[in-house]
Amino acid sequence: GYSEKTFNRAVAFLTTYADGLWESCRSELPIQKIGPGPDGSIDLFWKQPHWELLVNIPTDPKEAASFSGEDDEGHRSRGFQDTEKFNPILETWLKR
Repeated sequence: GYSEKTFNRAVAFLTTYADGLWESCRSELPIQKIGPGPDGSIDLFWKQPHWELLVNIPTDPKEAASFSGEDDEGHRSRGFQDTEKFNPILETWLKR
Protein backbone atom coordinates (compact mmCIF):
# COMPACT_ATOMS: atom_id res chain seq x y z
CA GLY A 1 0.00 0.00 0.00
CA TYR A 2 0.86 3.65 0.14
CA SER A 3 0.19 6.53 2.49
CA GLU A 4 -2.53 9.14 2.11
CA LYS A 5 0.17 11.82 1.74
CA THR A 6 1.76 9.98 -1.18
CA PHE A 7 -1.65 9.44 -2.76
CA ASN A 8 -2.41 13.17 -2.41
CA ARG A 9 0.92 14.02 -4.11
CA ALA A 10 -0.04 11.77 -7.02
CA VAL A 11 -3.45 13.44 -7.30
CA ALA A 12 -1.83 16.89 -7.20
CA PHE A 13 0.62 15.84 -9.92
CA LEU A 14 -2.21 14.59 -12.16
CA THR A 15 -4.24 17.75 -11.51
CA THR A 16 -1.26 19.94 -12.43
CA TYR A 17 -0.85 18.11 -15.75
CA ALA A 18 -4.57 17.95 -16.52
CA ASP A 19 -4.84 21.72 -15.96
CA GLY A 20 -1.55 22.48 -17.75
CA LEU A 21 -2.40 20.47 -20.86
CA TRP A 22 -5.80 22.09 -21.08
CA GLU A 23 -4.38 25.59 -20.67
CA SER A 24 -1.49 25.12 -23.11
CA CYS A 25 -3.19 23.28 -25.98
CA ARG A 26 -6.79 22.43 -25.05
CA SER A 27 -5.77 18.78 -24.77
CA GLU A 28 -7.07 16.35 -22.17
CA LEU A 29 -4.75 14.26 -20.01
CA PRO A 30 -4.72 10.68 -21.36
CA ILE A 31 -6.09 8.02 -19.05
CA GLN A 32 -3.42 6.39 -16.95
CA LYS A 33 -3.11 3.39 -14.67
CA ILE A 34 -2.43 4.19 -11.03
CA GLY A 35 -0.80 1.54 -8.89
CA PRO A 36 1.57 0.84 -6.06
CA GLY A 37 5.24 1.40 -6.82
CA PRO A 38 8.29 0.24 -4.88
CA ASP A 39 8.74 1.17 -1.21
CA GLY A 40 5.30 2.76 -0.77
CA SER A 41 5.57 5.00 -3.85
CA ILE A 42 2.88 5.35 -6.52
CA ASP A 43 3.32 4.60 -10.22
CA LEU A 44 1.39 6.47 -12.89
CA PHE A 45 1.55 4.59 -16.19
CA TRP A 46 0.34 5.65 -19.61
CA LYS A 47 0.36 3.08 -22.43
CA GLN A 48 -0.85 4.47 -25.72
CA PRO A 49 -0.71 2.86 -29.19
CA HIS A 50 2.65 4.48 -30.06
CA TRP A 51 4.19 5.50 -26.73
CA GLU A 52 4.34 4.78 -23.03
CA LEU A 53 5.31 6.83 -20.00
CA LEU A 54 5.93 5.86 -16.38
CA VAL A 55 6.03 8.44 -13.59
CA ASN A 56 6.91 7.35 -10.05
CA ILE A 57 5.74 9.50 -7.13
CA PRO A 58 8.04 8.78 -4.15
CA THR A 59 6.96 8.73 -0.52
CA ASP A 60 9.37 11.49 0.52
CA PRO A 61 7.73 14.86 -0.26
CA LYS A 62 11.17 16.43 -0.74
CA GLU A 63 12.12 13.90 -3.40
CA ALA A 64 11.34 14.59 -7.07
CA ALA A 65 9.24 12.21 -9.14
CA SER A 66 11.11 10.12 -11.68
CA PHE A 67 9.89 9.53 -15.22
CA SER A 68 10.73 7.33 -18.17
CA GLY A 69 9.11 7.45 -21.61
CA GLU A 70 9.60 5.61 -24.88
CA ASP A 71 7.87 5.64 -28.25
CA ASP A 72 7.71 3.33 -31.29
CA GLU A 73 10.37 5.37 -33.09
CA GLY A 74 12.94 4.79 -30.36
CA HIS A 75 12.72 8.22 -28.72
CA ARG A 76 13.35 8.02 -24.98
CA SER A 77 13.24 10.44 -22.09
CA ARG A 78 14.24 9.92 -18.49
CA GLY A 79 14.59 12.30 -15.64
CA PHE A 80 13.24 13.80 -12.47
CA GLN A 81 10.40 16.25 -12.00
CA ASP A 82 9.17 18.42 -9.14
CA THR A 83 5.66 17.07 -8.51
CA GLU A 84 4.27 20.60 -8.10
CA LYS A 85 5.58 22.09 -11.37
CA PHE A 86 4.54 21.61 -14.99
CA ASN A 87 7.37 20.19 -17.12
CA PRO A 88 7.45 20.83 -20.92
CA ILE A 89 9.19 17.48 -21.50
CA LEU A 90 6.34 15.57 -19.87
CA GLU A 91 3.83 17.81 -21.64
CA THR A 92 5.33 16.69 -24.97
CA TRP A 93 4.77 13.06 -24.07
CA LEU A 94 1.26 13.53 -22.73
CA LYS A 95 -0.15 15.58 -25.59
CA ARG A 96 0.83 13.11 -28.33
